[in-house]
Amino acid sequence: RLMGKKGVWGEWKSTGVARIPAGTLHHIKSDSNSTMLFVYLDPQLDSLQSFSDRELDACRESLCKMNLSAATMLMIERALGLPDEDTAHPRLNKVIRALENNPGDFDKIEDAAKLINLSGSRFRALFKNEVGIPFRRYRLWRRMAYVVKAVASGKSLTHASADAGFSDSAHLSASFKSMFGITPSFLAAPFLVGASDSIAVIAERVALQLQAAAGIEIFELPIELPAWYVSVAFASGRTQELAIRWLCGVLREGVSAV
Repeated sequence: RLMGKKGVWGEWKSTGVARIPAGTLHHIKSDSNSTMLFVYLDPQLDSLQSFSDRELDACRESLCKMNLSAATMLMIERALGLPDEDTAHPRLNKVIRALENNPGDFDKIEDAAKLINLSGSRFRALFKNEVGIPFRRYRLWRRMAYVVKAVASGKSLTHASADAGFSDSAHLSASFKSMFGITPSFLAAPFLVGASDSIAVIAERVALQLQAAAGIEIFELPIELPAWYVSVAFASGRTQELAIRWLCGVLREGVSAV
């Protein structure tokens, strides 16, 4: 379900595939045994086109036939009907491979340009023209992907963010939340538990969705947790912010259920 412009949640809809507009708060419920695939379309991509419901349904059917959990990026691109677009400029492949392996090595665009003996301005234009998105945007995607993989393999969020090139954990959290709407620690908790002998209290829906991937066992709490009492106050002039709209929607829903 999606949140409307007035901060009110829409009706739940059951579907196998959904398009969610950028900047739209949403809730997703799925069976614990389901496999979910999220595809983020970058609006800065010059060749970006909107996909119809029929095209997305066809993509889903195609991926399910070839085992969705094992789908590669190339499989997804072909299922969506996107053309294979390897970088035409061979020297850029060297930068892309280096960024994939060591995303923290390129604090400045000149660092990447120097790798293939180009000026910063020439490299910036060449990368945008050949790859399709600005270098800084691509670098951010690769850095966040590195963090997710590193945390999943057992590395701490602090060390993963530093290795990826983020100045600190706050920088990572701000970037991650801006792009995905959640903080990285929200997804990291199950993997941290799975990689240790620790026991932790994790949100049930997160634990169920990531149980297989994180390798965790789920048990009912042996004790009853006390009720939480929360008081909320915010400036009336900020009611158009996404977070405030979400909060108002939750409060309305809770009050109507009492």
